[in-house]
Amino acid sequence: MFATLLLLLAPALPQGTVGLDSCLELPNFATGDSDHAVVAFNDQGDAFVAWHSRREDLFGSPRQVEGAYLRYMGNDTWEIPDPQEDHFLIADPSLALVGPIDNCRKPDVVAIGSDFVVCWPRGSNYGSVIHQLEVVRLQVGASGPAVLDRPLPGMGYVVDSQVNNGEAGIMPDLATLDPAGIAAVVYAHEENAAGPYREYDLRMVELDFSGATPSFSNPLVLDDNFPMDASQVTGLPGGGLVLPDAVVDDFGYLVVAHEEYVRKDHQNAPRDIGAVVLQRFQKVGASMRMLEEVSFPGKAMDNRQRRPNVAASRHDGVNSVSLTWMDNPDAPGADVDVAHLEVEFLGGASAGALLFHKMDYPNSPTRSDTQPVPLQGEQLRLSFAVRALPSGVRKIPVWIGVPGGILQEAPSCSNDPWRPAVDLWEQAPYGQVGSRRMVLSHEGSNATGLLRIFVNFQAF
Repeated sequence: MFATLLLLLAPALPQGTVGLDSCLELPNFATGDSDHAVVAFNDQGDAFVAWHSRREDLFGSPRQVEGAYLRYMGNDTWEIPDPQEDHFLIADPSLALVGPIDNCRKPDVVAIGSDFVVCWPRGSNYGSVIHQLEVVRLQVGASGPAVLDRPLPGMGYVVDSQVNNGEAGIMPDLATLDPAGIAAVVYAHEENAAGPYREYDLRMVELDFSGATPSFSNPLVLDDNFPMDASQVTGLPGGGLVLPDAVVDDFGYLVVAHEEYVRKDHQNAPRDIGAVVLQRFQKVGASMRMLEEVSFPGKAMDNRQRRPNVAASRHDGVNSVSLTWMDNPDAPGADVDVAHLEVEFLGGASAGALLFHKMDYPNSPTRSDTQPVPLQGEQLRLSFAVRALPSGVRKIPVWIGVPGGILQEAPSCSNDPWRPAVDLWEQAPYGQVGSRRMVLSHEGSNATGLLRIFVNFQAF
């Protein structure tokens, strides 16, 4: 795999470790399925994976948030999570904090220096609209077990207690503002819903873990009352909506992508329009000022643009982000394509023009490619997706937009991988082949047929 970039290193591994190009199934507390995994590297090369799993022992099979810590041991090996020390029940639905039984789902994770921050929404499994958004920090020392910084076992610090879940599902996403201990979480809040029309706010909370005790800003509105309507033919898609994804550029400015969809005449729209919207924000005092905004429609204006993801690098010498998303026609069973481009901010620390570099992902009219995620590094622009073969087996294609425009197959650990997540650990000399490490997680069926979370590491 990665024939032109991958360094396949296969020394004898110490017991209890996993090396490069090896599949690892992560442990699971719950007996039900696990999915929606996310993954991050810290600045030491440690990895943390978070996901949600089904609690079949509780009424309605609510979801809980779990996580696994993989310490980097040097020489391209990572410690397999110890079930007692490195596998965490992060959010426990049985605590009944917002209902008779809670539902904790769809987490995100990001690194702040050597530590990790995990965020998720908690609602009632009995169908509450109002949710609370919670976070914890995993404190990682030079030795000894990692420790969760949290108010109570199974509970996180509440950063917004009044989030309207609506149809979107909140879908929080984290970004590192300062490796010294400051992150931001961006999420959707439903403002209005009437018939096929819906309007959302995009909120942000700054999370400060730099002191002895964490502190959080009041929620700020980044984008107000934008539309997320049901389309004419297929209505509202399954799963989350809005789906914000956030990174920080070379100047420490927040860059956010999210979905929008407006039906004709709603907010004076001349026709049905679907788009991914990319915005860059500068913090000014206690507020956020938008510097640039650009919308990307699909091949047809009424196509729904789905699941945007962004990536950036502080080591590539270009103030840009990589952006991927799905172009989804408003028709049952339609062919879904992947879009992948790089957006360069020419204004630097000020508002300015944007330059677009298309990566020309190799779509096909006879096959859907879905669930794309980008990866960006020095001399590196990749996008990963999910592709279903006629046999029913799914693969994870990786498009190497830079260098070379090459399509290869990323490693997967099951015949039905879904929702890949990736992160990149860049080491000096930046951009040199072999200096970068990638961690890839995905959900898939294990040998018993249950959905579980798999992870592997690659060097290139």
